[in-house]
Amino acid sequence: MRTGLNVNIAANLLARGWNALMSFIFVPAYLTFIGAEGYGFISLYTTLVALFALLDFGLSLTANREIARYGAHAEERSKARAMMRTFEAIYWVIALLIGGAIALMADFVVTHWITLHTIPLDQARRGVQLMGLVAVVRWPVSLYVGALQGMQRQVSVNLITSAAATAAGGGAVLVLWLGAPRVDLFVGWQLVIFALQVAALRFAVWRALHLDGDRPRVRFALLRESAGFSLGIMGITLLSLVLTQLDKLLLTRLLSLREFGYYTVAAGIAQLLLNAGSSVETASFPALTAAVQRGEADQESAVYHKASRTLAVLVMPAALTITLFAPELLRLYLSTPEAIAQSGRVLPWLILGNMCLAIMFLPFSLQLAHGWTSLSIWKNVIAVALFVPLLLYLVPRFGTLGAAMAWLSLTLGYLLFEVPVMHARLLRGEKARWYLRDLGVPFAIAASILGIARLLLPASLTPWSAFFAIALAGALAQAACLLLLPEIKGLLRNFRDTSRVR
Repeated sequence: MRTGLNVNIAANLLARGWNALMSFIFVPAYLTFIGAEGYGFISLYTTLVALFALLDFGLSLTANREIARYGAHAEERSKARAMMRTFEAIYWVIALLIGGAIALMADFVVTHWITLHTIPLDQARRGVQLMGLVAVVRWPVSLYVGALQGMQRQVSVNLITSAAATAAGGGAVLVLWLGAPRVDLFVGWQLVIFALQVAALRFAVWRALHLDGDRPRVRFALLRESAGFSLGIMGITLLSLVLTQLDKLLLTRLLSLREFGYYTVAAGIAQLLLNAGSSVETASFPALTAAVQRGEADQESAVYHKASRTLAVLVMPAALTITLFAPELLRLYLSTPEAIAQSGRVLPWLILGNMCLAIMFLPFSLQLAHGWTSLSIWKNVIAVALFVPLLLYLVPRFGTLGAAMAWLSLTLGYLLFEVPVMHARLLRGEKARWYLRDLGVPFAIAASILGIARLLLPASLTPWSAFFAIALAGALAQAACLLLLPEIKGLLRNFRDTSRVR
């Protein structure tokens, strides 16, 4: 069943929040069972999973956009089914190639790339080989998710991914507890869960595209219609791959797995902001695409500003809360002073960097809705040219802090330089509204409330008392920002009018 924008955003938020919670709450258990080095190995696995999600050559986003254009109507469904079958054939072949390459590189990874101290060599080698199998079943997930999102089946996507996240996180803890605290067992459990997940997503896609009497076939000619868009997305994806994962890959080479593990704990917390931002972006992209295709400029502007404002209201209070109160929050989450100190020194930088990146989701979606990919390609080319030397300079000198500083510099550059160029071509005259109204007002309100709370928070509070005070301040900032949304204002106005009538 297709649903509206508000329902899709709500469904995405609930699911992404649950998925993030599943990965978030089990980190202390992983650290307890397999130690910091074992968690560093798991972090290598999660980095590879992130690479699988990005390295899809733009096909998943192309599937999202094309199916959003077709609208999955019966008269267009045969073409959509053929395109889906074509994408599938490409995806599974590449998945096998990627998985085989990772498995073959297992010896090189465990003997030359990472530094092991407590993990047995054979166990680490089996873990990397299993990562190759995970790649096979994990890589096509983005295709099926993109197709379902294009048909605005957000609820189906979120039910499946939430169930998988719950089983992957909770089941892994049980395996490490009841079985043995071994990294290869952890990866093996992930393989089982992701195999079930991709099967469920594939079933949901083909059920949504069902058409009696139609037998879809691979038709590469269909790809020519979206070749320019796909090639542009491919370029953006490959460059984004470098920008989002290079810091982690460099850290696995230059630092110990222990230090890398602490860095990824902070990176995992910062990922929560991207999950919230993605919830709004994935629900808004089909609506933006449809408005652009119909030539409805007013509707396009309305969706863009509404989604941008919603995203800012969701992300900014949370980002500023974690940034300003990182030490107090980490004391409740991590058990050792070393973990708190190592993760806490980079967390504020990563949080602010991801806040900037999340805000950029809607400008990027607007560009893609217009089929305009060249701006992001050139932006990423310039970013890689600046980011790589910056990492190579900062990481050897400052370690994990250097990587976090470089990340914030990169994403802040996106926010300051890409948006003006985009608005010079799309939605002219609305740049100031986006910066000042959609972003500036919620940021100012959240920063004011949380800044005062930071100054007033007594240092003598117990960890739990401090947590409740911080949570109250964060909730006040969030509520104040929510009141900016026209939908919330409308509800309050209707409630007030109803009360007067009574």
